[in-house]
Amino acid sequence: MLRYVSKALLGFALILFSLLSFADYVPSRETVKYTYIFYKQLAINIELQKSLSNRISQESHSKNCITPDIIAKYAPIYKTPRGFIDALTKFTNNECEVNNGSNSKTISSTELEKYSLYILFSSEWSKNIESSLGHIRLAFMKDDAFMFDPVFTFSAYNFYSPETQKASFSKYINAVINSVDGKYSQSYFFDSYYDTVINESREIHRFKVNSAINIEDFYEELLLTTQKITDYNFFTKNCSSESLNLINTRIEKSTPIKAFTPPSKQLSTLINNNTINYLDTFIVTSPDVRLKLSSNELDEVIYDRLSSISSSSTPDLSFTLYESPRPKYGYLDFFSKTKALQINTNLNNKRTSISLMSKTIIDSISRNAPSFAFDLGYNINSQVYIGVGEALEKYGFSTMIGYSNDLKWSSYSRFHASYEKFDIALHYSANIETSNMVNTIDFYPTSNFSMSFVIDNSNQKFGLHYYF
Repeated sequence: MLRYVSKALLGFALILFSLLSFADYVPSRETVKYTYIFYKQLAINIELQKSLSNRISQESHSKNCITPDIIAKYAPIYKTPRGFIDALTKFTNNECEVNNGSNSKTISSTELEKYSLYILFSSEWSKNIESSLGHIRLAFMKDDAFMFDPVFTFSAYNFYSPETQKASFSKYINAVINSVDGKYSQSYFFDSYYDTVINESREIHRFKVNSAINIEDFYEELLLTTQKITDYNFFTKNCSSESLNLINTRIEKSTPIKAFTPPSKQLSTLINNNTINYLDTFIVTSPDVRLKLSSNELDEVIYDRLSSISSSSTPDLSFTLYESPRPKYGYLDFFSKTKALQINTNLNNKRTSISLMSKTIIDSISRNAPSFAFDLGYNINSQVYIGVGEALEKYGFSTMIGYSNDLKWSSYSRFHASYEKFDIALHYSANIETSNMVNTIDFYPTSNFSMSFVIDNSNQKFGLHYYF
């Protein structure tokens, strides 16, 4: 009896092995996610088509069966991404010789020969404090069809609440003055592209690492780091310092990464040392996913001039420790401006005022996101306002209510527009008894110099600003 049972089990195992070896193709969860979020672009974007074609070939072990042309043909036909992915799956099973492929994120040593090491720099995003200076990721990418290529990033671990997707105030304090848990994580490039470029309207600038680093050893080490938890600090052990130090340890005569140094300054050092060179930029307004910036444009994008000195006709002299740069392309999914630690002295009456933090965000009510403005400090018109707004491609407006030292409980409205090298901002605040109107025109002839003209009720002020 036992002998017959053993034979039956062996036969079942052989049948199961046969079914698994020659099973129908089923797209992975990541492939379905990719198809859903890029469904509309897949009809026209060749880079997205190449990546999906390559991914399906990898998963089905059926090379070149689903070509970019087939994807471009099928995408416009189906009204939903579900119908589109079902059609591609059916085509693969009917027209291709399907075998079990690989859905693993891990790249084999043989495949790694096709990859190069890149540094991905995301432009600043002052909507989040932790992204105010930009973000650094490490990526292993091919020359094309790279949307499913692996990306590694070092960040705070379990920093955000899974329910609210926000961090508590105590975690921010610990990350600034002490540390929180930090960890490397692995994802696909399409995740970074979708989150940063599509959702946040930021750019991703790609830099190729020129130094002779053993790609296989470095890749294996990064895989191991994803299993370890270490310390994270906003200023001393962050995405930039940890990622770039990993590269620096493998480079002869490397320049140490210093604490409290913005990512842009660290990248500028690596560029000057010929450790890395700029390749291209991914931007939401580019129909081809990526574009190549000139050297002059790159100088303005890889911003390392985050502090400023200003003088005005009042006469005032001021110093600002951190001021978020003006968006290079004038594209506004939302408008955001941040200043930290601004010290101003009136040269006539010797009166000194200090703004610890000022921040303005105009976001779209259609995104269910609030607009707000605040300015907190000493000897200034401290204020806090919150309300609703709308941000379009090159202009935005908002209306808010709140409290200020001068007007007490009051309303505050703002209109902002950008055109080439000019910014125009109109501010109107009022309470029951009085109102105040401020109009500002800023002109940016270079990346490190600007001029401003301010009309405040009956007063006028001209200012010069130097960024370093």
